[in-house]
Amino acid sequence: DERRLPLRCMELIEYAASANHSLGFHHDGDTFLTVSVLLSEPRVEFDGGTVELERNATDPHVAARAYPVVEAPPDACAEAHTAQLGDVVAWRGWEWHRVSPVQRGVRRVLVIEWWAPSH
Repeated sequence: DERRLPLRCMELIEYAASANHSLGFHHDGDTFLTVSVLLSEPRVEFDGGTVELERNATDPHVAARAYPVVEAPPDACAEAHTAQLGDVVAWRGWEWHRVSPVQRGVRRVLVIEWWAPSH
């Protein structure tokens, strides 16, 4: 079926407070859809680690933008999602996003990305 989204990658990502692991704002390149499933329990296994999205930026495909980037584009609609264990957050791959720094413990997520149907 040509409407099916081909799987790009599936990975377990750990954000540890001790490693200060944060990419800053970035996008997922040619990914069509990204889904993140929270596998750790907030306030029990970690603190911090909020998913922040910048939706509706005028120029979402600017590949030359370097990361980590601290601030969102001025025309973006900012959203912050404090997920609970098992929650899913999904976004279009070209939308700028980041995970705020984990202050304590380890935040684990399963991230799945799909290519666009024509890829």
